[in-house]
Amino acid sequence: MRKYYLFLIQTEYNKLYLKNSKFLYGLLYNLYQLKEPNLNYGISLFKSICQPFSVNLLSNYIQSKYTCTTISPKVMKVHSIYEKTTIQINYGCIIVIGGNTPAGQRNTTLSCTLLIVR
Repeated sequence: MRKYYLFLIQTEYNKLYLKNSKFLYGLLYNLYQLKEPNLNYGISLFKSICQPFSVNLLSNYIQSKYTCTTISPKVMKVHSIYEKTTIQINYGCIIVIGGNTPAGQRNTTLSCTLLIVR
């Protein structure tokens, strides 16, 4: 199983780190690893880097586009012939957990497009 974290990055940060995405990944990972004394700083930095997702809008879109089983308002399983994918939509990020795809088969369950919000 693979686990992916999707974030909606602010336009300024997207332009700044477009050619150096590893640094942006490292920054987000370090925010995830912060200990409690630095949590307030981490939350404010995260809010300046990322935009919140519209949970209801995305949930409705995914349910209308794909065959899904809703586990909770934020968690749904997307069904496909090739694999099962679980999507958890949070305000800060989207977590996509994909199952194993049989050898020689393409993953056609969910295609993600990077949207740059201006």
